[in-house]
Amino acid sequence: MPEIALNLIDLAEPNNGRQRVDMDHVHRLAHEIETVGLLHPIALEKHGPRYRVIAGNHRLLAFQHLHRETIPATIIDTTADAVVQLRCSENMTRNQLTPYEEAVNLGRLLGVTDGGTTALATRLHRSTEWIEDRLEILNWPEDLQRAIHEKTISLGAAKSLARITPVEAQNHYIRQAVTHGCSAQTARLWYNETLRDNQPPPTPLEISNVGGMAEFRTKTDVLCYGCNSYAELDETRSVRFCRECLNQLNEAHEQAARMSREQEAKESAARAV
Repeated sequence: MPEIALNLIDLAEPNNGRQRVDMDHVHRLAHEIETVGLLHPIALEKHGPRYRVIAGNHRLLAFQHLHRETIPATIIDTTADAVVQLRCSENMTRNQLTPYEEAVNLGRLLGVTDGGTTALATRLHRSTEWIEDRLEILNWPEDLQRAIHEKTISLGAAKSLARITPVEAQNHYIRQAVTHGCSAQTARLWYNETLRDNQPPPTPLEISNVGGMAEFRTKTDVLCYGCNSYAELDETRSVRFCRECLNQLNEAHEQAARMSREQEAKESAARAV
């Protein structure tokens, strides 16, 4: 395996799936290298008369920290898509990434992987659900992405904040979470509160006479977690009434509906005047 002079190697481009260099990680690597040696060579691509790191920025910096002159390397002659795959796969399997960094790497890998999230999950030995869960982060507001990357709030809290609507309420609670802190439980309470605020009122009660049984039907709109839109839900329950009481209930219901129509007619007439 060739040893390449450090002064001929350039670090990978800044936007390579990691958002920052972790100097604590560099120092830990330097200690490990000094103790047991380099277990995995870095991967380089030829770049004119020089070399550029495909995978191994932190290992290269660790060698620089140790004032070494050369480093074991594998020289790879490959396509741009393969370089993306190597860099992102290296990050996903060897480095401790934040959830946002994982999402960025997964997004890039997905773009150069045939077979979609299923094939990507198989390749990384992860579940499809985990892959899709991380990729969802790419659709979150930038403030929320930054908060989980900087570990201002937890991923669990961020997931609830990401579901809050409308946008104005979401922005408000994200600011609250970043400024004052927020647990996953608090974020869930905030989400449930906005869900109640957005819940339309139920339609009037319907009563039907079925052989001495009063069948109450209420129709209400509920929020679908799948498409994030409201859908009508029928809820039916039966209770026992005698015929006379059932008739009284029906009469009361009809009277209330009639009074409501009369009130609406009066208000409409008043507006016309």
